[in-house]
Amino acid sequence: MKNINYIWTKKAEDDARAKGLEPRRAGTAAYLGYEPLQPGEVANAWTAKGYVTPLTIEQQIINHYMKFVTDVETIVDDRRILYRVGDRFAVEVTRCDHDLNNPHDMMWVWRKAGFIKTMLPTHIAVDTYYYDINGNCWGLYNITEKLSDDGNRRVINFDYLREWTQDNINELVAECIRMREMGITHQGEAVTAC
Repeated sequence: MKNINYIWTKKAEDDARAKGLEPRRAGTAAYLGYEPLQPGEVANAWTAKGYVTPLTIEQQIINHYMKFVTDVETIVDDRRILYRVGDRFAVEVTRCDHDLNNPHDMMWVWRKAGFIKTMLPTHIAVDTYYYDINGNCWGLYNITEKLSDDGNRRVINFDYLREWTQDNINELVAECIRMREMGITHQGEAVTAC
């Protein structure tokens, strides 16, 4: 079972204020103010009333990094979305559809080559745009790319091949933002020149 934290909702804060109680602050919900709320009857009741939201640690990390997004622009009938993070960084996600009945489709090629085990009807292609202080644009901080074994080129990082869903989009965008915030390029090296 994944580690779950319960996060206070706006409703819990509003209800506490309405009853003249100290409002619940955003963050991890605690039972009687001491221990973090654990799965069980109290957690289920509070979730049912809308006072807390159960989130895995992974979801909390994704939510944290998605807060850095300053603008979202949808391009080409919801098939391409641009997430801007300030003035110098953007993550573009593109929907790629596959014909799994066609043996020449890339999913078949990747599966035959042993890169993937499960073929997906869609996948998310990610492009990143980082502008350094001189105005040069770099494709850094892209989690869906890695350095090839011979070190001469970038290749697909199949560990991050995901089907087109909003949760998966958020995961990939958040991971690219995390890499940017930590100064990690697609090669796993820290960026110092930019």
